[in-house]
Amino acid sequence: MASFDPCAVVAGLSEATQHLLLAAAAAAPEDVPLFLGSLPHDALTEWGPAEDSGLVRLDGAGPQPLLWLDPGTPRALYDAARFVDRQRAHLSLADALAARPDRRAWHLAAATLGPDEEVAAALEDGADAARVHTGWAAAARMLERSAELTADPGVAARRYLLAMRAAIYAGDSTWVGRLGARAGDLTDDPAHALEAALASGWALARTDRHAEAITMLTTVAVRAADGGNSDLAWSALAPAAVAAYYSGRPEHFEQMVVALEVMDRQLNGSRPQPGADEADSPVLAPAMAAPSAFAPDHGLTLLDEEFGPPHATWLIAALDPVGSVKQVEAVLAARGHPAGLDQVTLNQLGGAAWTVDQTRYAVTALRTFLDRQEHTSLGGVNALVSNTLGTALRDCGAWDAAGAAYGDALRIGAETGAEMIRRTAEADLAMLAAMRGDPDQARSLAAQALAGLDPDVSRAVAVATRRALGLTALADGDHERAHDVLRLILDDSGRPVHPHLSLYGMVDLVTACVRTGRYAEGQEAAATFRQVAGHGSVRLRALVEHAAALVAAAGDAPGDQAQADIHFALALSDPEGPVWPYEHARIQLDFGAWLRRQRRVIEARPHLVDAQSAFERLGAAPFALRASAELRAAGVRPDTPPPTHRSREEAPALASLTPQQREIVLLAAQGLTNREIAERLFLSPRTVGMHLYRVFPQLGVTSRTQLRDIVDPPARRDL
Repeated sequence: MASFDPCAVVAGLSEATQHLLLAAAAAAPEDVPLFLGSLPHDALTEWGPAEDSGLVRLDGAGPQPLLWLDPGTPRALYDAARFVDRQRAHLSLADALAARPDRRAWHLAAATLGPDEEVAAALEDGADAARVHTGWAAAARMLERSAELTADPGVAARRYLLAMRAAIYAGDSTWVGRLGARAGDLTDDPAHALEAALASGWALARTDRHAEAITMLTTVAVRAADGGNSDLAWSALAPAAVAAYYSGRPEHFEQMVVALEVMDRQLNGSRPQPGADEADSPVLAPAMAAPSAFAPDHGLTLLDEEFGPPHATWLIAALDPVGSVKQVEAVLAARGHPAGLDQVTLNQLGGAAWTVDQTRYAVTALRTFLDRQEHTSLGGVNALVSNTLGTALRDCGAWDAAGAAYGDALRIGAETGAEMIRRTAEADLAMLAAMRGDPDQARSLAAQALAGLDPDVSRAVAVATRRALGLTALADGDHERAHDVLRLILDDSGRPVHPHLSLYGMVDLVTACVRTGRYAEGQEAAATFRQVAGHGSVRLRALVEHAAALVAAAGDAPGDQAQADIHFALALSDPEGPVWPYEHARIQLDFGAWLRRQRRVIEARPHLVDAQSAFERLGAAPFALRASAELRAAGVRPDTPPPTHRSREEAPALASLTPQQREIVLLAAQGLTNREIAERLFLSPRTVGMHLYRVFPQLGVTSRTQLRDIVDPPARRDL
């Protein structure tokens, strides 16, 4: 049977029908309704032969007024057409799209072979409308085409740089680099050269070439500040801080701090301008004594004048996640609720909030950012924001939502060539799998994240994967393996390999030390933890006390057990502790187990019950099992069997629901009100009610009381 050849079919149709088909093939889906609506009534009869030939179907009442019966036909027709015919088709579309100047300009450009300033200017003018309607990638394409049609090299360079800025938000590293290089080739303007260098540095910051990215971006920042271009300076330092965070190496943090101090003095005029050698140095005068983190005596004015630009808050949080807590908290309080902030501020403050453990604020800010981008493409930013949101959701116990956010980050990172975001998402998903008790998945994801990566170059990913693998080994009861892996989150001198991420693995490291009889090493690790993080966030202070309690509980010196009691109580003392339910339940479990061993069984039971309930709700199978065992040893029979990492799959009725719907149903089945569920999942009560209204028919229930039988059938409940 001969294959269908649409070009051969079209060749047998009238010239008018061929023109209509080619115009439809050249149109974007959003163009088609306006194009069809612009045609005179008698022209519609020309579509009849196209429909009779099995090429298209017109349906004025349907959601798609024109449907190609073979999806490959439009591309085949367009590629086979002569330029003169394509030109005529695009001009017809341009005439039909007067109500959409951005789309009209695009089709005029497609009909143009050489430089044309009128069309180039129309493309530039329409880029913002394209961004609003379709996304940053569409804006970047329009601006790039505008530059291609521009005869003046200086104007073309400016338009390439505008395209580059839009492409940064679209997230394609190769594209960004290409646009920056084209701009650089067209002009010797120093300002344009800095913009082009920003593009190259931004693209490098998404790879594991951290040192190159930081050097390039900090040099751009210092030179831009020296010229009074504060916007460009901040735009360069923000991705440089991301690269420094991925790296985790002290010299890169110091390089960033030096750049900030130089830039601060330049922009605020608090000292003579730097000499040529200092300003031009590609390593920012390494002979200058650079502090390792911010401190009050540095005298930086970055957060003056109503706390400065939002980039400053992110930079200070990223470079000193422990010491900047109070500064960042003050900024967040002053800025107000995230709903009132613009996108740039949401992005920067959301990242800063997550870094200093203002987790609920981070979730709200980052979700608000992504919700506003629901109908546009913003891959370059969305990948990083989605991954940060995933970790914030994981930290506060919304694990299904966290998995979905990580999945978005992984997909977008892979699509846009964002190597570090992809690796980070894999490492964070590995940690989530370890917390749930899925060792095979945790090890597989960790291996993917580390494949071909130097762990000493990209310490953030290395530490994240080691935490996941260490927790997996602890859950398996392989404490020696856990110790061997987790010991690598510290360097040879016993200091954190990564100044931020290593801190959240310290409790697991101390646990492994205690379980393997390495008491002195555990004691030293706990002491280092207190020294580094004891003045940090509420969350870090609780973890510091937890580590100290584990060491004291394992000690045999006089007073050790009394100290354990004190440290456990301090670890649970702050009312904000339950914001991080997994870590809070770990403290309760260890405290309850210790109390039971001290024969204080009555005191132990409430902690063990709360821990077991929290682990069950989270789906943290390994620790739910341990909590159940401790409860039985304390003379309490758990109400429900502990979950495995597949527990939620055992309720087939839930399989058709989205992750967020499943989470809501599970909480509603436990008896929580809409308001309580909303507070847990950072939603509005109205949204919770809407989801329940929609899923009731899917589950075949008419009331909340029936949900428990769906989630946990009586036959299984009685086992």
